[in-house]
Amino acid sequence: MSTKATRRPGRALDTAKRAAILEGARAVFMREGFAQGTMDGVANSDSIHLYRAIVAEAGRMPGLGHLFWEAGPRPLRAAIAQLLAEERDTATAQIVAQQIVNLTLGDAYQELVLGTGSPGPEVFERQIDAALALLGLAT
Repeated sequence: MSTKATRRPGRALDTAKRAAILEGARAVFMREGFAQGTMDGVANSDSIHLYRAIVAEAGRMPGLGHLFWEAGPRPLRAAIAQLLAEERDTATAQIVAQQIVNLTLGDAYQELVLGTGSPGPEVFERQIDAALALLGLAT
């Protein structure tokens, strides 16, 4: 059995290290959530109401949108990009991190924000798995 991941442009990555990076990314999603807090926190209605209020006021109060971005979405993407940086150049790692977040939010998050559904953590877990597979990051 080979100890190297499938060859792609850039440095080869040890299979164990690749698995650790992917598990770390999963842990970041599960620990930090998508807006803020844990996965349970994302499904908590207070978190969704806060997000809606921030979006509604961001046009009138750009500083509020900036504070939210700097406190939640940006650090989440940066942490994922850091996990990916050993395998990709920094710019590509940042783009892939953005794609992972956007793909994993998917329709389930939109349902929460728009009030059209209340998907549970298992739905987000499936979206995370599908996003990683689509981007060729699944183990």
